[in-house]
Amino acid sequence: MFDAGFAKPQGVIKTSPSDFIVREAHKNTVLSAVTENDIRVREGGNNQRFTLFKLTKRGIPAEAAYRALAKELEVRRDQISDCGMKDAVALTTQYIVVEGGYVPRCTHEKLKLEYIGPADAPLRRGQHSANYFSILVRTESPQSSFLPEWFQNYFGPQRFGGGNIEAGKHLLEGDIDAAVEGFQASRSGQWLERIAEQHDSSLEAALWSPQFEHERNFKVMQWRSHLWNQLVSKVGSERLPLWDAQSAWLYELTDLWSFNPRKVDHRLQTALFFSERPTMAKAIDHKVEPHEEGWRHKFALRSGSYATIFLATMYDVVDASLKT
Repeated sequence: MFDAGFAKPQGVIKTSPSDFIVREAHKNTVLSAVTENDIRVREGGNNQRFTLFKLTKRGIPAEAAYRALAKELEVRRDQISDCGMKDAVALTTQYIVVEGGYVPRCTHEKLKLEYIGPADAPLRRGQHSANYFSILVRTESPQSSFLPEWFQNYFGPQRFGGGNIEAGKHLLEGDIDAAVEGFQASRSGQWLERIAEQHDSSLEAALWSPQFEHERNFKVMQWRSHLWNQLVSKVGSERLPLWDAQSAWLYELTDLWSFNPRKVDHRLQTALFFSERPTMAKAIDHKVEPHEEGWRHKFALRSGSYATIFLATMYDVVDASLKT
């Protein structure tokens, strides 16, 4: 972790969703929050293949929001795509794309949806250009004169939410019993059990079902992200790859994980897309405004970088949402 060379004051974040505001940016446009639902079917019928919506969610995990939205729109969960999952205890605005026909309905109290128009394809992870943040840090400390721009580009706590990241390791290694136990000990456990009950199947069969694909892939991503964070502290480089068939040698060489990627189950290959990321990130247009309970930090980060990691360069960050 970045060492600022001083004792950092405690700073509390995410006491309420409005403390942590996130808005996606696409090219030169920063999305504004949706305050009223505006859901309609395009003129000419509900036959377009892909439809672009703007989604604002308040205080709900991304995956729970997508499942709820799929139920409202009467589509499958896998028909909803995004550019990246947004924080749970936060007020977030982003694009999503819905594939196929849908029912124009959204009654969920924590979700607001706005129809934008037809889209050419599903969204891809990291497709947006940046995220704009407005974050209240509750602290008794005066404003520091230390206002950094560059910081180490670790994956932040958001990536590891839900618990038991080693379920991804067990999946890759083919230890399915351990993987199932790991999922049961995480937030995905109830969903796994519900799928098994719906299909009158075993938990292992539910694990490989299309309905559980997102959770399955996300655990693999968590494990790869965990390994990458460890690699940054061992290897000096401007960019480093996540674990896959091409880079497994580097993780083995640095004693992080020794496993032959050729042994990975073919059903996990979609989670092992090639990816590398810069080891340093930069906060853009960082401004600090006074608040009666601390300071509100406003800045932008390129997609894939984490605001909590940036704030940790200035504060001993306490995430209040993790105590609930």
